[in-house]
Amino acid sequence: MGDGQERVLDPRNESDEFVPGAPHRPEEFRHHGMTRVDPFFGLRCDDRSDPAVIEYLEEENRFCRRWFERHGINGLSQEIYHEMSRFIPGIDESVPARDGDYLYWTRMTRDMDHPVILRKPVPVNGGQASENVQVVLDADQFSKSFDYFQLVEWEVSPDGRMLAFSIDPDGSECPQLWFRSLNESESAAGFRRTSLEVDEICWARDSRHLFLTTHDDQWRSDRVWVVDTHESELSPMLVFKETDPAFWVQIASSQDGQSLLISSGSSTTSEVHAVSMMDPSWQPVCIHRRSPGVEYDCDIDHDQGLVWMRTNAFRPDFSLIEFKLGQSPDPDSTGTRMIGLPSEQVRIDGFQLFRRHVILFLREAGQESLAILNRKTGSLVPVPLPDGLWAIEEGDNNLWDPRAWRFSLSGIDTPGAVMEVHNESGEVTILKQIPVPADFDPSHYRVWREEVPVRDKRSEVSIPVTLAMRTDPGGDGPRPGVVHVYGAYGDILEPYFRSSFTALMDCGFVVALAHVRGGGFLGESWRLAARMNTRPVAVDDFVAVAEWLQEKGPVSKGSLGVSAASAGGVVAGAALNRCPGLFGAAVLEVPFVDIVSTMSDPDIPLTLAEYEEWGNPQDPLILREMLAYSPYDNIRRQTYPPILVTAGLNDPRVGYWEPAKYVARLRLETPTVPETLFLRTAMDGGHFGSSGRDQQIREVAEQCAFLVHFLQTP
Repeated sequence: MGDGQERVLDPRNESDEFVPGAPHRPEEFRHHGMTRVDPFFGLRCDDRSDPAVIEYLEEENRFCRRWFERHGINGLSQEIYHEMSRFIPGIDESVPARDGDYLYWTRMTRDMDHPVILRKPVPVNGGQASENVQVVLDADQFSKSFDYFQLVEWEVSPDGRMLAFSIDPDGSECPQLWFRSLNESESAAGFRRTSLEVDEICWARDSRHLFLTTHDDQWRSDRVWVVDTHESELSPMLVFKETDPAFWVQIASSQDGQSLLISSGSSTTSEVHAVSMMDPSWQPVCIHRRSPGVEYDCDIDHDQGLVWMRTNAFRPDFSLIEFKLGQSPDPDSTGTRMIGLPSEQVRIDGFQLFRRHVILFLREAGQESLAILNRKTGSLVPVPLPDGLWAIEEGDNNLWDPRAWRFSLSGIDTPGAVMEVHNESGEVTILKQIPVPADFDPSHYRVWREEVPVRDKRSEVSIPVTLAMRTDPGGDGPRPGVVHVYGAYGDILEPYFRSSFTALMDCGFVVALAHVRGGGFLGESWRLAARMNTRPVAVDDFVAVAEWLQEKGPVSKGSLGVSAASAGGVVAGAALNRCPGLFGAAVLEVPFVDIVSTMSDPDIPLTLAEYEEWGNPQDPLILREMLAYSPYDNIRRQTYPPILVTAGLNDPRVGYWEPAKYVARLRLETPTVPETLFLRTAMDGGHFGSSGRDQQIREVAEQCAFLVHFLQTP
């Protein structure tokens, strides 16, 4: 290859195969009197058209495939793929959920990559259930016209006659808007593609107008529009525009269906506007003006003229307030009610408003729980859940005055079930037990939580770690392990079921989730402790967890792998630079590792909106901190463990060039055997890899096989 690309021939490579060498196009940057040289800056190509770069990425893919085949990783990957696929049932149907006059559900068979969306009329006056099943959208069949396909969103008009849906055709997360007539006589040929790229969609109550959001050049959703779907050529009318570059816009219908709620927010501040679904002027009305550092979300009961708001204005871990529409959410105002909580240690993660009840999502000491608030009596009743460490996901709850509320429950050791809780009695009913292979026994696995001490500059804190492993007789000794980490945005690594975890545990591995600071496991203070210029705290936590797992925990010394994705790449990459000997292997999926270059360039999507999370390097103090922990800028001449790095060519969140540059610089700067560094790029995918369930399972299986190959003790 040209452009100064170097090829590396390693004498230890038994096939005498050339290890790929990246185009070496250095660039020099000056910041606040400091000079920084980026040796692989030229790997960035915003329009993905540079033939030398594309050829380099393809060559890395070929090298990875050949090496994996030669060393048995492909065969091991196939075995793990089959183990993971055992959890896919032959036919899987979701529990039908009512929306308007229909019951909707999805169906997938084992050989399908995408679901079929189905519906049938709701029985009238308790009559016989209809057998007139209609295909709303066969996404699996529809996907066959695309090299990449992701069904992003779908919504049927309130009158049931029109489907609006959006698809991502290339992984760039710029979804195309489509319509389909659901009239029986037209549905066969009723597809209609539009020229609009949308982020979110929401029908107005008249079933004619559709609200949608679009993004700017920085990939920031900033505008809300409304279109008349009866027009042959859609002419969007602007409803709302967010002018602050740190704020994003999202839309949703109020639960009672009477307003469009426009949520505009940064990572620290929120503001919500309401647009009446009955007023064709579509004028937004602000619920409560933004105030720096105040976050809130809300819903409206229009019949009673009340707003329900979750806000951190009065309590860091959020309060729930009811107040009159048009007034301020002041707890001392007449007509305002502050909802009491079981204890001060409880965080309100979210809520869902209904006519008679409110469902609260709560968290205490990292453990999720649910409670039902009776709006009339004010009683707050906890939802009874089985013992164990569970992850809760909201189900389909579209009605305004439902008898029961749906949710699903799963754990690392079991796929769990779809359930509903009766809003009055609090009784929980299982609607569907998630199918498992006949020989799967949850009692063969143990899931528990430990606390790992770590001392920071002020005091000693304990880092929660969720662990899981098989409990076979005679298997109590140390074993290989994989620790997962994220540590940003207040996000939490929930202990939900993953067939990849089961496959690793069946291979004799310990699986660990490190709930480091920067995430939200222990509330708002936990999130704020590793943000902006305190970001390295998350790295300290992670290193302490990795050391504990091997010194006092169940993992064999030298047999610990790390798995991290996206922003988790900052924590994992910095830990690999600081203590490479702690880890026997690493998998970094679409990792954010070139933090200084990205945050210094406001033209890169997301940069401006990310200053509140990572800091602005225009500030000399922030820049010095970034340079001190940035994974890409701190690669040193030391021995690194085997590392598999993935990228998506069309990824708008983490440009493919970040993982590509990271691998190239590791090969350039370190004495690590070049053939144990791998870059795997999805050439037709984005941030979430390739499209389709089967291919996604294969990619995860390959990552597991990589870890097993390098970590499993003989």
